[in-house]
Amino acid sequence: MPAAAISLPPTTRTENFPVPPPSIPCRNYPHSFPAAHSPSPPTHWREFPKTHNPPPRISSPRWPAARSNLNLPSLPFISAPPSPRPDNPFFGSHAPSPSPYDSSMKVPPDDRTWCEISTSALRHNLRTLRRGLPRKVRVLAVVKDDAYGHGLIPVARTLNQAGCEEFGVACVAEGVQLRQAGIRQPILVLGSTLPFEFPLALRHRLTLTLSSLTEARELARTARRARLPALVQAKLDTGMNRLGANPVEFSELLLFIARQPPFKLLGTFTHLACADSNPAFTRRQLLRSSLLPKNLPLHWANTAALLSRLPFASTHARPGLGLYGSNPLARSSPRLKPVLSWKSRILVVRSVARGESISYGATFRAPRKLKVATVATGYAHGLPRSLSSRGHALIQGRLCPILGRVTMDMTLLDVTRLPSARRGQEVVWIGRSGSLTRTAADLAREAGTIPWEILTRIHPALPRHIS
Repeated sequence: MPAAAISLPPTTRTENFPVPPPSIPCRNYPHSFPAAHSPSPPTHWREFPKTHNPPPRISSPRWPAARSNLNLPSLPFISAPPSPRPDNPFFGSHAPSPSPYDSSMKVPPDDRTWCEISTSALRHNLRTLRRGLPRKVRVLAVVKDDAYGHGLIPVARTLNQAGCEEFGVACVAEGVQLRQAGIRQPILVLGSTLPFEFPLALRHRLTLTLSSLTEARELARTARRARLPALVQAKLDTGMNRLGANPVEFSELLLFIARQPPFKLLGTFTHLACADSNPAFTRRQLLRSSLLPKNLPLHWANTAALLSRLPFASTHARPGLGLYGSNPLARSSPRLKPVLSWKSRILVVRSVARGESISYGATFRAPRKLKVATVATGYAHGLPRSLSSRGHALIQGRLCPILGRVTMDMTLLDVTRLPSARRGQEVVWIGRSGSLTRTAADLAREAGTIPWEILTRIHPALPRHIS
């Protein structure tokens, strides 16, 4: 039975709507179609009429066969094929849903740029920093911010196996990750913790830093409601003015902690602002730190303080950067081994004629004919954009300068003096190549920054291969 013609609600544009042949039974479809339509099919979704009605559900048994007779428009912007199900056809202006993403599909790691982590170097650095410390001094290893970009879990497990007694993290989330990875040693959250994080910290027995009476009162309320002990350390500000209570508030803070049953005070500490560069200011900070109670565990000695061999009067050492092989001191000190190597690969090698521009902005023009390699590393991976036209990388033991601007995913190197440069060849940003070695400090010097930033800005999604 042919479809009955009934009037449609008025629409603004109906001339391009497709019309089925009259022999198609569409008894369940609530509308008919206008008699006139353009012979040319629409090419853009805006050319279809606007309708507020839901898509049709065709239940006629003859519909699958009849659907092939429809003169449906060809839409080049739709990549998914129409659904073969009779109850979900491609009809009118209703495009098919694309195939759902297969979450079981395995995506290989992007080994065009990657990091290598040496656990033997990590153990060596821990032994080196322990050397010269009193036997009873405990090491609180700072593994904050993804272990300075090296990978939180593998680094913490290696240090745990090497005998590290405690760990320091930046936030509650990192502490929870360590607990879930099986770390049972005390974990100190070095940063400030917000009230909504308190319950999670209490459940995982994380030690929280208290810098003010406000924080202490908030934590006490949460701990009483949860009926859990609150493990805390009190921080004294000795001149950095970032976190920590000033000397007057510090005494009040200790008194409040002592009077609150939920609290268990595990120690006190401060932070040296410039142990690597300003000995006079450091001495003033140490003088202020004499306010810390002597009957409690205390710590202030970071990597620079340990390597400087400052007079040691604390129960804990708190190394950070030195564990990963970077030396914050300009002068000579015990030999540390870099833990992280950062490598990439050449994508393309090409010749650039004299006078041609290179990379964005045409900021660099070839002074002569150059051989240029495009490398699969950019600022999205953590390479500082400030290295544009001033940084270097190693290829086959040769230092190759960066040409033009560092781009999001790629960087261009001058390989004119390296005739063997080829596609797929290894490029070293940090690490050893031939007889030469590049460190995070070398990269930082060229970028006008510090090794801490170079290491921590390496994208965490890059593969970390543990040796």
